[in-house]
Amino acid sequence: MSASLSDSPLYSTLGPGHIRLVELRRRPEDNELEAILKTASFTETPQYQALSYVWGEQKPREERPKLLVSRDGYVDHDFRIWQNLHDAFTRIMALTPAGEVCTLWADQICIKQEGEGRDDDKNVQ
Repeated sequence: MSASLSDSPLYSTLGPGHIRLVELRRRPEDNELEAILKTASFTETPQYQALSYVWGEQKPREERPKLLVSRDGYVDHDFRIWQNLHDAFTRIMALTPAGEVCTLWADQICIKQEGEGRDDDKNVQ
């Protein structure tokens, strides 16, 4: 079982003018979706697409699709996302050429949703 988001190393404190982005790719060894969480500064003008979607049915955490999420060597094998976000990621990657990365901002992953610092995180982004 993964750590809760409140103590997960995926979410370090963001400084002013910074944002978290997701580099979405398919793993070459098994073709599974993988999201690499990165921090970017607006002064560097990061290139990304913001994803807007409806969260959809609020299923219990254990019934949601898993997504492999990593940051700075830490890997969460049990990160759960909403079905609609999973469907959007799957569709985006089906349209992305093999071996390429798609850089996105998606609120459920890029903004800390639980635990201490959650409100600060939402305000910064």
